[in-house]
Amino acid sequence: MNYIVFDLEWNQSSTKFRENKRLPFEIIEIGAVKLDEQGQYVDGFQSLVRPVVYRHMHNITEKLVHIHEEELQKARYFTEVMRDFLKFCGEEYIFCTWGNQDVAELQQNMDYYAMTPLSEGPLQFYDVQKLFSLRFDDGKSRKSLKNCVEFLELEDPEVPFHRAFADAYYTALIFQKVSSEQTLQRISFDTYRLPASRTEEIFWKFDTYTKYISTAFPDKHALLAAKRVTTIRCLYCGQPLRRQMQWFSPNGKNYYNAGNCSEHGIMRCKIQVCKAGEDRVFAVKTIRPMRETELAEFENMRTHAAQHRVRGAKKQA
Repeated sequence: MNYIVFDLEWNQSSTKFRENKRLPFEIIEIGAVKLDEQGQYVDGFQSLVRPVVYRHMHNITEKLVHIHEEELQKARYFTEVMRDFLKFCGEEYIFCTWGNQDVAELQQNMDYYAMTPLSEGPLQFYDVQKLFSLRFDDGKSRKSLKNCVEFLELEDPEVPFHRAFADAYYTALIFQKVSSEQTLQRISFDTYRLPASRTEEIFWKFDTYTKYISTAFPDKHALLAAKRVTTIRCLYCGQPLRRQMQWFSPNGKNYYNAGNCSEHGIMRCKIQVCKAGEDRVFAVKTIRPMRETELAEFENMRTHAAQHRVRGAKKQA
């Protein structure tokens, strides 16, 4: 299996009222580096893409990436470039990107041109920005590509930032530095396409937490009424846990609870309610161990959430 480290540059409408809702961001360049299973360089890919939706460059995009309209009008169309890119990727590969946006944008551009989907459900990939944070930082912060390149002293004066191949090249260099047996366990899931059925929902066990990605629900009430969404299971033995409190939410988007396993202790659970298009939602649930001291903090969060809800109800009244 190969690692395909890729980066995209895209253009957009200069005014909101002219934006195409089916394609808010139109890809104008694809750059990629192919690494083998040992992380060694195999090949590179770079191609401009002729735009058909936003034919005039947004002034900020043009200044940032230094691509001019005249160059793009000589380029090939997206479907041609994408077919060549997929040939470059080969049969067995996994994507690696800086951050989590490029995988979704690539799929949305493919959808716009009715190309065969990359997957039928959530797509696995490596978020190298996250892996850098896990390896060299606190695991939560997200630094820019340039800052991380400078930190690792990888910058090449002849390879400027903000072009697709250059950014893919630097992302590949960082991936070579951060990839290890432990970090490569931290796979990411792009949810541009959701599980089509309950049997295809994602249940993934990492070293320190579990992740669940649901199918789409018509609304938040239906999501929170689904037992498979709200059940809390032990990270280690998989048994259902005895809840420590009622579900609570400080913002109406993230819901929290804690459960106790007689053998493995207290686990904290977070359900994130995410939008699936304009009229549906889905759940991303994570469960991880929790220290006894954290339970008191959870109780405080729940109290503050309840007080906030009461104040909001009084204002409406």
